[in-house]
Amino acid sequence: MADYDELCHGVFAEVKFNEPGVKGIAPPERIVDETEAGPQYPGNFCTLRRPGDESLKFDISYAWAASGSEFRLPEEHLNSDLGQEWYYGGTEHVELIAMIGGAEIGVRKIRFLCQEQGGGEPRTVEGRLEDWMDLIGRDGEFSVLLASGEKAAKGFGCRNDLVFPDVADVEHAPEASPSVNG
Repeated sequence: MADYDELCHGVFAEVKFNEPGVKGIAPPERIVDETEAGPQYPGNFCTLRRPGDESLKFDISYAWAASGSEFRLPEEHLNSDLGQEWYYGGTEHVELIAMIGGAEIGVRKIRFLCQEQGGGEPRTVEGRLEDWMDLIGRDGEFSVLLASGEKAAKGFGCRNDLVFPDVADVEHAPEASPSVNG
């Protein structure tokens, strides 16, 4: 494997990676790309792992959002059974979320409204990124989610005009869980 930007259907092209060798980060030639020839919608978008250690993996998947996970306009935060969801700036139909604390600590999500071909009410698509290899920082994670989200919107056949924000326009929230109850 020659380059990170060849992995995961090209979504890493604009991402700055953490330095190989720092915090156990592997150089690209030590990463296995388990990504299928084409992303699955709903399903797996891409999976990377380090050989010999199944716990060190990077995974992006997309699905129709479960009930209770519908698209909401950005809020400061929301407590749930799985931890705290912190909402970042997005657009009218796209939101970015970081899970802080709880069972889903470190998970990043993207949600967007998708108008299917048959019409009716738009449905929410949720993308989920887990980076247990610590490949990229928060800006990188959001860059990858936005790039993969644009591809997923096409893959789901969304007919509405979705505007995905530039990562530079995404507002940042705290890294650690604050002591508030929502």
